Amino acid sequence: MDDFHMTQRNAAAKEVLDFYAKMHKKGAEFFVDGTPVLWGEAANIAVEEESIYMADYVLGENGKIKQVRLDKINLLT
Repeated sequence: MDDFHMTQRNAAAKEVLDFYAKMHKKGAEFFVDGTPVLWGEAANIAVEEESIYMADYVLGENGKIKQVRLDKINLLT
């Protein structure tokens, strides 16, 4: 990976990390493939290059995000 793409990847990873940290502070729970994980683990998995994960955001009754659920996507070739 060249310097430009590495810089972009690092910026995206920081953005996801900051976003998940804010959601964690507001009480959101994090899951990867149905298993509870720490918010930092979820952020790292969300920006992995080897695997693609789809994030679903589950809202609580108050309209705020109560869960972030990351599920691995298998692309058909």
